[in-house]
Amino acid sequence: EKQRKLLASSFAPKRVASYATTMRTLTQKFVDRLRDGERLDIAEAMMRLTFEIVGKTLFDTEVGADADIVSECVSTAMEVAMDQMSSLIPIPPMIPTPSNLRYRSAVQRLDKVVYRVIEDHRKSGHDRGDVLSTLLEARDEDGKAMTNRQLRDEAMGLFLAGHETTANALSWTFYLLARNLDVRAKLEAELDALGHAPDSDDLKKLPYTLAVFKESMRLYPPVYLLGRRPLTEVTIGGHRIPRRAIVGINVMGLHRRRDLWPNPERFDPERFMDDREKQLPRGAYM
Repeated sequence: EKQRKLLASSFAPKRVASYATTMRTLTQKFVDRLRDGERLDIAEAMMRLTFEIVGKTLFDTEVGADADIVSECVSTAMEVAMDQMSSLIPIPPMIPTPSNLRYRSAVQRLDKVVYRVIEDHRKSGHDRGDVLSTLLEARDEDGKAMTNRQLRDEAMGLFLAGHETTANALSWTFYLLARNLDVRAKLEAELDALGHAPDSDDLKKLPYTLAVFKESMRLYPPVYLLGRRPLTEVTIGGHRIPRRAIVGINVMGLHRRRDLWPNPERFDPERFMDDREKQLPRGAYM
């Protein structure tokens, strides 16, 4: 809760609007580099674009030189973490197995990049309009600033949340638009009617575009599994869940239940238009 309060000012409306401008500028540069007839790996392209955007909005730094290092390290760390989650016999991180050593090496290389950026910000000593500047200025109830370790943890969490998940959401959206040309035409017509590259103030004028993203994330949720721990013992659907037990929430499964979603495999952004979204049962869409 304390960390949440410290982070709040980073996401005040005025700050978020400035991040949107950065997103628009970097996206336009990406689009301008594309050539007619060019073939590209959309997942890789979106990873690089969102990485650039996160680097600028979080750290106010050009991350091109670090892109390959960070991308490789994040992929390694997440691959090892997923292997550990699905392992029948979980091996503690302190045991020097080959996978644990790979994980440690990846984290150390990531830390080197993040701590260097933190140190650069401390030396500059002024608000650079990014999230890290806000975190450096934040103080808790006792007037204490965040330690370098706290700054690193928050920055890393925001980086992972804003980078890979966003890239995946964009990639699946492009995939679905390529397979549903009628939806694509309607989305492009809405954007063309706007007459310019959208900024944060324009989002309310793009209801169909928002519906497309929501429906894309229903079918292919970037976070398809959530984990929670109950603070006290609880019974859910006749099953006793002990205190602190890990509960897995199958987001993709919920999003494709036939009793909640008519024709659930169909890509239909209209589900999220007008009042249809308000009629969904609570918890049907996460």
